[in-house]
Amino acid sequence: MNLLVAATIARLGREAAKDTLVKLAKRAMQFSLAAQRPDGSWPYGEGRRQSWIDGFHTGFNLGALQRLKALLGDAEAGSARARGYAYFRRQLLDKAGRPKYYARATLYPIDIHSAAQAIVTVLEASDLELESLRLAVDIANWTQTTLGLGQGTYAYRRGRLVLNAIVYARWAQAWMFRALAELELALAKSA
Repeated sequence: MNLLVAATIARLGREAAKDTLVKLAKRAMQFSLAAQRPDGSWPYGEGRRQSWIDGFHTGFNLGALQRLKALLGDAEAGSARARGYAYFRRQLLDKAGRPKYYARATLYPIDIHSAAQAIVTVLEASDLELESLRLAVDIANWTQTTLGLGQGTYAYRRGRLVLNAIVYARWAQAWMFRALAELELALAKSA
């Protein structure tokens, strides 16, 4: 989340012509870049029990780094993003391109937030992933088949044996709506 805040501060600093905010954003970004592991991943947090890696927080970091690179003109942000996306692609999407919740998990739990953010992350990586649009469509179709409840709603999570069909407005529906809207926009631009 630090990189999301840094990107917001950088944007505000640029819009308000406040160099102190831009410098603050760069320091915040440097803090998070120092936490990036050699394999390109970031742990969820700094605490002893926060060392896991998940798809949607990794996606947040990658999107924020894309914005920080553009706002700050920082090559280090670009190279960290490329390493992070390579990790995301290798460890947080399975061989069929299905989003994984945790890097160490096989497929379960299947989580709507992970799926929606995977669509957004892949679309944002069109400069790094030649087949990003096709992959995003594949993820969206798989998500519809796996978590779709009909009438535009999505289940929260699927385990090996149980479907949690709670329709969470913020966690499930809003993120999937965002992902599908961005996918629709990308498809329209490619036509």
